[in-house]
Amino acid sequence: MVPFWSDWSFWQTVLMAVQTVILFLTALVVWKQLGAQVKSVEAQAVSTGIQTKAMQAETAMRLDDVWDSSEYRNKRARVAKMADPDQPDLGLTFEEMEIADFFEAMGTYLETQAIDEKYVDALFGYYIQGYWTILSATIEKYRKDSDEPNPEAYTSFQRANEVINAGKLFSANTVKNDFLRLESVVAD
Repeated sequence: MVPFWSDWSFWQTVLMAVQTVILFLTALVVWKQLGAQVKSVEAQAVSTGIQTKAMQAETAMRLDDVWDSSEYRNKRARVAKMADPDQPDLGLTFEEMEIADFFEAMGTYLETQAIDEKYVDALFGYYIQGYWTILSATIEKYRKDSDEPNPEAYTSFQRANEVINAGKLFSANTVKNDFLRLESVVAD
């Protein structure tokens, strides 16, 4: 009788078993590496999300610093003292344009998600609503009747009011009795 290990089919079976074990171990190693890579990508996504929130918070703080600066408080007070809710479309003054430009930039930041809507709402929602209320008619006139009509002028400011305040305007009483009164005294 010939020993079983001298038979070629025995060695083929052994080789196939060894190859199967090696293939299984290789698949296991690849599976572990893929799992580690997925965890790494997830960690990077979390880190990126945290960095994005931090940058949005920093942007909000910088905008708040500008808004509360002596220069802007003086502009806000002048605009509030000159504003006449009963005759809103007399033309944009330089200070009104600067206030509108500030909120236009903020609206662009909202649209591009450079700043979170919650920050804008918490820090500027009241001011966006107030200034859009007193400037919207003037901006509409500016869009149509300026030397170079521009129907897109201050649309990001308008959209910011729509996003933050659902497009609401203050009532005439609120504008006269609260918003303009409070804004007219913010100057240094």
